[in-house]
Amino acid sequence: MAMTADDYYLALRALLPPGVACTQEAAPAMHQAFRGWATEFSRLDAKIEKMVAQETDPATTLEILPDWERVFGLPDPRLPPPISLTERREALSGKWSELGGQWDTYFIEMASAIGFHVTINTFQQFVAGSPAGSPLYGDGWLYAWQVNAPNVTLIRFCAGSCAGEPLRVWGREAHLEGAIREDKPSHTCVIFNYA
Repeated sequence: MAMTADDYYLALRALLPPGVACTQEAAPAMHQAFRGWATEFSRLDAKIEKMVAQETDPATTLEILPDWERVFGLPDPRLPPPISLTERREALSGKWSELGGQWDTYFIEMASAIGFHVTINTFQQFVAGSPAGSPLYGDGWLYAWQVNAPNVTLIRFCAGSCAGEPLRVWGREAHLEGAIREDKPSHTCVIFNYA
């Protein structure tokens, strides 16, 4: 809990040597300066406490957002730049929580972190013993996978959005494609299906 101005004033007074010369009656200007400093120290203490609570979380950061983005290499030059504060925070949260991986669940969670609900299909090569009616995929299909995403992506203005942000944003597919292409295993081919 932040210290109050009175707490700081008492702490400053406690630093004075004992005696009549340092009393409030004998040195009113000094005690008035202490009151001013105490008020400022209290304001800074409250500001620091607020920053620790707000700025240490990528989802709520505001004042040091540019520093967070610099540390995480955002905006990614391969992706369209995020426009709103909410999009910038989403991109940062996605980078923050990113662990990496080559499983379907990793890419589904990554897409969800940037605002997309997707499913993933993988393809199996047709071999002797495959069930009747199976697609006739050849060798090359072993390294292909398909991301199924909604046809229209819509981001709405909501609680936590800031003044000046658009009420709705459509068509952020390039964000999804760029993020998945950046992290996909290099030997694979990803197909995007918007249905």
